[in-house]
Amino acid sequence: MSRLLAHAGTLFFRQETSDLYQDGLRLLIERKLPEARERFEQALSREPGQVLVITRLVQLDLLQQRWDSAAARIREVLPFAPQSQELRYFAIRVLAELEEPGRETQAVRGLPPVRRPFPAEEVPFVFVLEYLKKAGKTDEIRAALREFLPSRPEWIHARVWAMLNAGLGASANKTLKNEIDRGLKNRDRFEKILEKTMKRTQYHWIGHFSYEGLVNQVR
Repeated sequence: MSRLLAHAGTLFFRQETSDLYQDGLRLLIERKLPEARERFEQALSREPGQVLVITRLVQLDLLQQRWDSAAARIREVLPFAPQSQELRYFAIRVLAELEEPGRETQAVRGLPPVRRPFPAEEVPFVFVLEYLKKAGKTDEIRAALREFLPSRPEWIHARVWAMLNAGLGASANKTLKNEIDRGLKNRDRFEKILEKTMKRTQYHWIGHFSYEGLVNQVR
């Protein structure tokens, strides 16, 4: 029965609901967040419990820093979508904001813990880095960067985060800056990589970084 419910939660039973979802997704891609939220909430009112819609609302909660709302939605829907990597990725970002190191609070109770292996996708990997920073685990941050960055030259977002937040020192930051500059030199190539990422990752990177945003951070 639980598998049947989980499968049903990823289907649309009305074309109208599917159209609202697709319209909301388009607005999310265009970073029109209030308008996207309106469409997704309309879709959810027509088909309560629809996992795809709730997942996008969680994403909007993260982008608009509504951490408690995101946590509540994840707790509500994860039992019906236990295999959803996106929801687990978003839970990491919520934990980075709400978890108090050393003790469990009501705000994060019921959320899946952050464990290895860390995500092999760039945006949730940066969520992990945020979580480790909040917990003061500097050595784990550096170990994770050593593990992932050398084999992933396209991870410019992670390199920008590391340069600005990891405290690696002048020499390492200079190397990162050179790699970032190379990655941002060709905007068309960069955005083609983003497009491929979007198709592979169910859209969870949208809103968390953009070409312009990265350029502005490293100026």
